[in-house]
Amino acid sequence: MRKKLWVFIKGFLLVNLFWFLLAAFLSTPVLPGPLTVYGKYSHMVNGRLWLHIGASLGRVAAGLSIALLIGIPVGIFMASSAIANRILHPLVYFSYPVPKTALLPVCMLLLGLGNGSKILIIVLTTVFQI
Repeated sequence: MRKKLWVFIKGFLLVNLFWFLLAAFLSTPVLPGPLTVYGKYSHMVNGRLWLHIGASLGRVAAGLSIALLIGIPVGIFMASSAIANRILHPLVYFSYPVPKTALLPVCMLLLGLGNGSKILIIVLTTVFQI
C-alpha cells in the first residue's frame, strides 16, 4: 500500500513538474501553469460548483426516473405478450446500437438548450439498459 502511494506521489509530482516547465517555456495564456490552475481551483470550489453539481444530479435523477417509468413497463409488456414482443423488438433491436450522443443536435433543435434536451439524452441512453 505504501509503495503504491509513493508511486502515485512521484507520478503526480513528475507530471506537475513537466507541466510547470512546459507552461514556463511556452508562456502563453492557452496553457497556464499548475500554480495558476490550483489557485483557481479554490475559487471554483468556493463559488458555484456545488450549485452546478446539484443541477446535474437533478437532471440525472429525472432522466433515470423517466427511463425507469418507460423501460420497466415496456419490458414487462414485451415479456408477457408475444404480439407486443414481435412489434416492439425490431424497434428496440435497431435503435439500440445508435449512439445516443449523435441524437444530441436533434434533441437540442427540438427542445432547445435547456434541461429538456439534456434529460431526453439521459433517458435515451439509459432506457435500453433497463
